[in-house]
Amino acid sequence: MPQLIWCLDNYFEEKKKDCYFVVFGRKFPIKHDDNFKKSENPPGRAALLSWFKAHYPHIAVEPVWPHSSTSLSLFFDREYDGSVTIEFDDESLRTFCEEWEDEDQNGCSRDGTFICYHLPYASYLENRS
Repeated sequence: MPQLIWCLDNYFEEKKKDCYFVVFGRKFPIKHDDNFKKSENPPGRAALLSWFKAHYPHIAVEPVWPHSSTSLSLFFDREYDGSVTIEFDDESLRTFCEEWEDEDQNGCSRDGTFICYHLPYASYLENRS
């Protein structure tokens, strides 16, 4: 069944606020020589989604295609990789960082299966011009 997946620029245009999104992988950093197969349910994704459902069911977690929709060629050569946006509030962001982030791993999760990125809305507006 078809599913709506945000592109990052669609997210900014619709929400008009900062974007937090998580990209999953086997282990970060993924090297070009890794035999990594993209999947809609990559390692780490189910655990993170379950954690949000159990601890913060009111927080929206939605699929995102972590690329710009302004480059149509990307649409045809990149598959959905399981990435999600997270509509953090102050409490959930603080708890997420305490639970999942490892300061020594440059933003990777403690187990290394995902990275959470923060893209400020102001930066999107600056780069859009």
